[in-house]
Amino acid sequence: MRHPFSVISLALVLAACGSGPETSFSDINPEIAVAPPDGLVFLPVIKDEMGFADLYVNNVGDAPLDLTWTLQDDEGVFGFEEEPPTQIGRDESELVRVTFTPKNFLDYSGSITIEHNDPDVEAIDLQLLGTGVDSPKPDICVDDLVVDFGVVPQGDTEILFFEIGNCGSAPLELGTLDLNGSGAFAIESNPTLSTIAPDNELPVILTYSPYSDAGDNGTLIIPSDDPDEPEVVLTLLGNGGGDLEYPEAVVDCPGIGNPPGFVALDGSESFDPSELYPLEYDWTLIAVPPFSNEARLTDPSGERTDLYMDAAGDYVAQLVVYNSAGIPSAPAMCPVFAMPADAIHVELTWDTPSADLDLHLIENDGELFEVPSDCTWCNRTPDWGSPSGNDDPRLDLDDLGGFGPENINVFEPEDGRYHVKVHYYDDNGDFAVQASVKVWLNGAVEWTGSKVMTRNQVWDVGQINWPESTFAPDPAPLRDAPTRTCFTP
Repeated sequence: MRHPFSVISLALVLAACGSGPETSFSDINPEIAVAPPDGLVFLPVIKDEMGFADLYVNNVGDAPLDLTWTLQDDEGVFGFEEEPPTQIGRDESELVRVTFTPKNFLDYSGSITIEHNDPDVEAIDLQLLGTGVDSPKPDICVDDLVVDFGVVPQGDTEILFFEIGNCGSAPLELGTLDLNGSGAFAIESNPTLSTIAPDNELPVILTYSPYSDAGDNGTLIIPSDDPDEPEVVLTLLGNGGGDLEYPEAVVDCPGIGNPPGFVALDGSESFDPSELYPLEYDWTLIAVPPFSNEARLTDPSGERTDLYMDAAGDYVAQLVVYNSAGIPSAPAMCPVFAMPADAIHVELTWDTPSADLDLHLIENDGELFEVPSDCTWCNRTPDWGSPSGNDDPRLDLDDLGGFGPENINVFEPEDGRYHVKVHYYDDNGDFAVQASVKVWLNGAVEWTGSKVMTRNQVWDVGQINWPESTFAPDPAPLRDAPTRTCFTP
């Protein structure tokens, strides 16, 4: 039997719980905020390439924010880089990267709708706007396609010039200019392999020196990387043009070679339509890389000659042939790109005629002049331990006084670090010099730099990282060399 006091006590407790002021609790909800709040406007994007714009979604509430995304895009040009989040925790934010890939040169629009569980905010509609544009392109401009020198007496020289312009929006790269027809025409300032910036011009000076009063004609072909007009042809006229057939220089041009070394140039297929034989040959080297100081042609008056390439880069040789009447051909150009065959190719030059600077390539933790770690003048072909020997470096050129170049090559480097250094060995009266280093990795220029040095200083140029195929310049200041010759192994 239940005691009556228990019932009374329970009633009193319940009464006490119902007494006093009324208690209320705030609802716990998510709270959404987006930036930018109205939508995304993309910067102009090149047709068929991808642009990006960032949308930030924040939850500043006290409960998880649930999201549902709807992308409306009739043209299929907008998208998400990654799937957008479906939930964001309290006091958290998410970056949503939206993509835009235009299919044409048009204005595009779309929208994103974000549905969510924030009870105080309607579904969010964001507008997407983007414009597709054409990619930057060069555009060659030459105003007059006929260059007429008028009447010029035999023995005189007339000078005219014209301008090659770039009317496009990207740099214009010129190829090797090709002059055909009469050898009385010549290019005084040859812009072969030059670069013309957008909205700029490059003057070209032509000369005309007639060998007779019969008249001369020719053409000048200007190749470039203009995608719509890869060649512009100028007609050259002098003394009325004439109808003479001229000797023609023909070069069997290899186009590519490996420095340091020779390539063969063959002009034996040159001919004269008038059959005024024998022909005389005149080879000239008209362009070399900036680091080249010893490039040469072995036989400038032969049917064939060899071009010696001491540095990597672009060379241009020219051949003019003369028939037995002394009438010259237009010059035939032979461009040769000297590309290192080795994975690592380092070149050193300097700007004075007598100073002796030395290039060093040191593996991993080796020291300057340490054998076998340091490849340099007193350790030209060190053994770095590979069974094949393909990772062993070679000092192929050692210049003992004046200008350089010196170069060190590694055909197949082992994984590791390779330190490039320059030592100013002896000034021979030249005092301060400016040393320049160019680093080629896998056949391409990776880095170039210069430093002013004085006798016995060391320039810690930087570090080649392999197999990453990267170069890191060393910011350390110049220092004095601790020694001047190789350590005993």
